Amino acid sequence: DSIVLMRVAGKVLEDFELEDAFAIVGTESNLEVLEDAGLMTDDAANATPSDVVLAVSGEIDADDLDRALDEMEAALKGEGADEQPEGAPAPIPPRSLSSGFRRASSANLVMISTPGEYAAREAWKALKMGLHVYLFSDNVSLEEEIALKEYGAENDLLVMGPDAGTAWINGLPLGFANAVTSGSVGIVSAAGTGLQEVMSLVDRFGGGISQGIGTGGRDLKDEVGGLMMKLGLESLAEDPETEVIVLISKPPDPKTLKEITQTLSTGSKPIVVNFIGGDLDVSDFEHVHVAETLEDAAWQAVDLLGIAKERPIENPRDIARDLFTDLGIRTNPRDRRYVRGLYSGGTLASEAVVMLEKTLDQVYSNISVGTPLDDARSMMAHSIVDYGEDEFTQARPHPMLDPRVRNQYLKETLEDPTVAVVLLDVVLGYGAHENPAQSVAETIQSVPVEKRPAILASVCGTEQDPQQFSRQKETLEAAGVMVAPSNAAAVKIARELTTFLDEDGGNTNGST
Repeated sequence: DSIVLMRVAGKVLEDFELEDAFAIVGTESNLEVLEDAGLMTDDAANATPSDVVLAVSGEIDADDLDRALDEMEAALKGEGADEQPEGAPAPIPPRSLSSGFRRASSANLVMISTPGEYAAREAWKALKMGLHVYLFSDNVSLEEEIALKEYGAENDLLVMGPDAGTAWINGLPLGFANAVTSGSVGIVSAAGTGLQEVMSLVDRFGGGISQGIGTGGRDLKDEVGGLMMKLGLESLAEDPETEVIVLISKPPDPKTLKEITQTLSTGSKPIVVNFIGGDLDVSDFEHVHVAETLEDAAWQAVDLLGIAKERPIENPRDIARDLFTDLGIRTNPRDRRYVRGLYSGGTLASEAVVMLEKTLDQVYSNISVGTPLDDARSMMAHSIVDYGEDEFTQARPHPMLDPRVRNQYLKETLEDPTVAVVLLDVVLGYGAHENPAQSVAETIQSVPVEKRPAILASVCGTEQDPQQFSRQKETLEAAGVMVAPSNAAAVKIARELTTFLDEDGGNTNGST
């Protein structure tokens, strides 16, 4: 349930030729996953929620399996970290929230990353101590979320989450976040990779971030009532460091949309809103601006600050024409009809579906937009799949940490002769894979050039990220990928490419 455990499992999967690797807290639900994977042992069966279970499997030498387990255990123990000065006592890690707070009494925020069944209890402790909460954990009940957020709203305390994948608070990244420049754009987002995309684009357009508040995806449901989006909006309105505010989410439920709209009407700072695929009537509010895409939201925010920046792609059709020509040289475009998106970021996948549905009759997906796929492991016609969904990540590393599962389906997609264009996201930042573009490039290069469809990718990140934006872009381009400046730009190019295929006689109307 934590980034640390996911990273540990993801690392040994790369270092050894393993089929599976688990580093999990011994909760009942996690042990069920271990059982389903065929890795249950007598020792694991006796594990409690106070234990961490390490398990690996693979058709390799038994000594290598043992070394993989040893590597995971050493990573969790922190072996290889800086040594303590000679004679100095080893630091004792805090065993509770209260003991941690005694060591850092000036702290005003707690990050919680425990199994979901225990996360709410820790969040209550933090709130009662007057601390803001960043709740990375998922599997917290809706009832608990409502109670926590009602208490937080009454006491001016942020409850970011549950399942808040990203935040950027006072210059510090939390969860999956990017290295961005400090500045005057404040963001409240109910979408994790949506927050990452806008923060990164603001940075690349020449702006900077004052705060990035993640609310968790359920905040805009009527049951929750947008409590944290409203509190975040009010906080940024009062923040002297914030000059422009950006709101990001999937469309709020109807009652909550009215309340959010009312909150928008009370401020005076410029506000840019991107409710992905949703409608927002702000015609009466001169200070509120609606953005069609995440890229547009970042662009408008920086433009409102009057900062010079590099303009994004303005003529996607010209790029699509070049891709179509290249596709025709390598293969027969008449045989290729479908757009397939393989995403690690759920918000980016949602944006792709919403944008593609404007020109294609039907787009299948495993997320809340589009036509539901019967099985996300078997794409059909035009399909967008988020490999960060539970069906792919239950007790396993997220694809931002371990891209192997997505790469497996990517290879199958590249070899499908009916696929015209593949859409990919590569997400950088703290906690993410150390070189995701290289992993994608190796998969692409395993398929002969003459058999590949057109491949479009976007890189969500900045030059300051540990993986370095320019290095990732160069790696993808060297593998034959067209790298667009944003996810929205990549989807626009894909849409234009389908029109060329349609004009050439291909069938791009979404039928099977």
